[in-house]
Amino acid sequence: MDEKEHKEKEVEAKLAYILASVYIRIPWRKIGVKSAHTFFIERVRAASRASNIREFIESLEKKVEVPIAQIETQYIDLLEENRPYALNVLRKETNYIVMLALENVDKLRESKKLAEQGQATLGDD
Repeated sequence: MDEKEHKEKEVEAKLAYILASVYIRIPWRKIGVKSAHTFFIERVRAASRASNIREFIESLEKKVEVPIAQIETQYIDLLEENRPYALNVLRKETNYIVMLALENVDKLRESKKLAEQGQATLGDD
């Protein structure tokens, strides 16, 4: 894998993590939709019209009624450095990036549950 492909995979992984972080905070009972995936994909696609990553995140949070998600600034900085590619993935490969994010949702929920129980989680050193 060359450097460009490696960077693209890293951007996709960070986007998926951010989307998963937002997804797990959505108040689904309050929203009451039939298809959570369709609802989320539509909101991601609409928010992707933003001109930068920070604006995208703020727009998505508003569209899904989520208070500020806790996202590491280094992730946002990496995505801003690769803004054209990141926004292109969000706009043109929305289904793919959301499905990638949904793969992370269970991992994030488990990590959050362990953290609440006071147990060490992956990445805690």
